[in-house]
Amino acid sequence: MKPRERIIRALDLEEPDTVPTFEMIIDPVDTVRAILGREPIYGNTRYLLELQRTQRLTKEKIEWINKQRIRDQYELYSKLDLDMIRYGEWNFKPVKSIEKISEDEWIIDGSRYVFKGGTLWRRNPVETALKKGPEAVLEKIRDNRKTWIENARNAQFPGLEYLRKINKEEKFILVDAGSVWLGGEITFAEWPTFLLWFYQYPDVVEQMINLVNDIMIEYAKAAIDHGADGILTCNDFGYSKSTWISPQHFRRFIYPNLKRAEDTIKKKGSFLVVHSDGNNEPLLDMFAEAGIDAYQSIDILGGMDLAEVKRRIGDKVCLIGNVNLQILSEGSPNDVKKDVERCINSAAEGGGYIISSSGSMLESNPKNLITMVSHARKIGKYPRPK
Repeated sequence: MKPRERIIRALDLEEPDTVPTFEMIIDPVDTVRAILGREPIYGNTRYLLELQRTQRLTKEKIEWINKQRIRDQYELYSKLDLDMIRYGEWNFKPVKSIEKISEDEWIIDGSRYVFKGGTLWRRNPVETALKKGPEAVLEKIRDNRKTWIENARNAQFPGLEYLRKINKEEKFILVDAGSVWLGGEITFAEWPTFLLWFYQYPDVVEQMINLVNDIMIEYAKAAIDHGADGILTCNDFGYSKSTWISPQHFRRFIYPNLKRAEDTIKKKGSFLVVHSDGNNEPLLDMFAEAGIDAYQSIDILGGMDLAEVKRRIGDKVCLIGNVNLQILSEGSPNDVKKDVERCINSAAEGGGYIISSSGSMLESNPKNLITMVSHARKIGKYPRPK
């Protein structure tokens, strides 16, 4: 059975030949480098910064960077024997000015950035409409709504089209279309303010979320028209102990948009995969009610019990993930095998399960990632032993 067919069978809640494999994010770059055996473009922000600092990038070089990133990612997912590939449309644009302060600190186009945990974070204050208050947010929505939606509707996907040529319908291509509730107007520093707005300015929050979802839906439709097999929406509704907002607020503000996204994507003949880290236990029934095709992460470090999630919604929603990130990062290969066995024994029966970690490895351990996939292939055959 081809990888793409294997994923489709699982998303349809059926049993393929073996438990399908996936990894939403493969990082840090040390892991990518070790698996590919060379310096990659994919996930290698430092390398791209150094390239811009030391070289004049021609049009031909920029085109090579864009295509090489896709070749890197496809080779990476192929070497790991993953059935589904998460793809985000990416167009490399050189910065105007760049200065290296230290290995971890850079000044890019006049703003200060710092590497932390392998990710480049902007440290300069960002002036957002949310910071200015609800009237500023409403004004920005009125001024930009039409343009933002049109831009999403008319989105182009040259990278996706190039990936499809390489892929030849071998792997299932899952295209990232953004969030159903969080937009670029919210910074980490403003997160507590935004959560308070659910109580203080609920009508404004509703307009914000509706707009974010409208944009995501139009972008998803465009991606499907350009060849996406499925759509991923990344949301993080929960944290380590519970959800960021109450189930009542989820029902009012997010559930209708989630259902609308699912209905639209299903009418396009595609699938919607919802990623959310953290403890989403209070939302499980609404996930199923909205009709989403798959729930990815099932965060064991957030207290999510895969067997219980399977019992509650596994007959309605394909489940993806739950392999313990701490074990993947710090455990032995034998520890990884035991955790893979736990996951497959908890959720593979009857189909509708795709194995992956519940997020992204924080430390580089390519051996454990390879072990996770290879052991799943070994023990995840259908029909399941009685």
